[in-house]
Amino acid sequence: MKLAFSTLGCPDFSWSDMYSMARDFGFDGIEMRGLGNDFFSVRAQSFRPDQLDKTIAKRKRMHLEIPCLSTGCVLKDAYKWNETREEIKEYIRLAEKLGTPYIRLLGDRNAAGKIQKYKMREWAVEYLKLHEANAIVTA
Repeated sequence: MKLAFSTLGCPDFSWSDMYSMARDFGFDGIEMRGLGNDFFSVRAQSFRPDQLDKTIAKRKRMHLEIPCLSTGCVLKDAYKWNETREEIKEYIRLAEKLGTPYIRLLGDRNAAGKIQKYKMREWAVEYLKLHEANAIVTA
């Protein structure tokens, strides 16, 4: 079994600190939720276009994976679906560049709230369409 930790649990750590911690404690990967006060991983310094190749090379040298990019995208927020859709597309593109197999989306901001099952299926299908469309464009 492989073991990873989330950046959400160490908000004050730099990317270098996280690499060191992962190596020192024998983790296999780091789940990205954000760095510092920037919870939008796509914009984190380590994943900006001018740094991405260095980040990927270092991660490979250290034999670390990024198994999941955790987003703040809330599928239930229909009123901002266009913004959410664009954010999901950015995460899909980054995941493909990193070789990250999973992207975490939130059904709702509040786990106590009720979500109609048919709506969740509808949103999930829309997400899958985004993924397929992006894969065709970037392939």
